Amino acid sequence: GAVDASDSLMMRKILAGVIDSFVINLSDAAISYSKEEKAAEIIFNKENVTVTVDLTEKGLSADIFKYISICAKAADAEEFDILVTLTTDKGTVEKTVTIPANALFVADSAKFIEAEGNITSIAFTFDKAAGETVYLDSFVFTPTISAAENAEIVRVGAANLNS
Repeated sequence: GAVDASDSLMMRKILAGVIDSFVINLSDAAISYSKEEKAAEIIFNKENVTVTVDLTEKGLSADIFKYISICAKAADAEEFDILVTLTTDKGTVEKTVTIPANALFVADSAKFIEAEGNITSIAFTFDKAAGETVYLDSFVFTPTISAAENAEIVRVGAANLNS
């Protein structure tokens, strides 16, 4: 049949690597949805907490999606690093992104050029201390650096409109 608007949206989501929902494995922090920030609120129970997202059934290939853009902010508006661990059926690659000091949401991207195979999970290890809070707006998989930069601009703009 004819391709309609809903088909078009679904195809765009597939091509852009959009995931509508995912399971987060988290034992060392309290996570909830902040209505005020319109983002995930993560309150750490210990230092260097890791959030793991199971992507086994999402059908994403690291051969296509080479960049991950992360939009977040710290409640204390201080700079922090996130160790991003991409795991595929062929191995694991780690990169660090830095979320600069800012009271508004900001973004950074990690490049996974050497990754290959089907993505099984992604883990974010936050360089924050116990008792601190981070707001995670989103993360986006993209195939190119220009798409990653565009994702940063779009996600940051959207997140700060909500704040």
